[in-house]
Amino acid sequence: FFAQPDQAKFSIRSLPDLAGPFGKGAIEINIVQSSARSNDSDLQFFLLSSKEMVKGDAYKVTFWFKTSEADTFRTSLLQANSPWGPAGDPSYLTHNATTEWKAYTHTFKSLVSGTGSVRMPYFVLGKMKTGNTLQIGKIKLEKM
Repeated sequence: FFAQPDQAKFSIRSLPDLAGPFGKGAIEINIVQSSARSNDSDLQFFLLSSKEMVKGDAYKVTFWFKTSEADTFRTSLLQANSPWGPAGDPSYLTHNATTEWKAYTHTFKSLVSGTGSVRMPYFVLGKMKTGNTLQIGKIKLEKM
């Protein structure tokens, strides 16, 4: 989790017993203050891929997501270390979030190789509405 100091704020909590169409367990993020700047990366949530990635191979990451009110957000695939560039093509996708659980998919070609080398998915949340509460359920990475 990352919040740009003095620009945006959020709170988080784990919901291990929350049941959804994906099974049990979720992370809840409350947008306390959305970014006043145009930079939506002022609020970030990301995981590091624990699977071996091979440059040029095709993959699919699927995640479950819902919000307390309709909103938009972006996801990305970024290198976890310097030079911090794109790790997949396409690198960014824009999503329309709903108040019901929905599975989102990002199919991509890997631009990097290694384990733990990719922030995936990299949720870019800085422009989500202040007061919105979102939940992220199961996240799955598959080689195509």
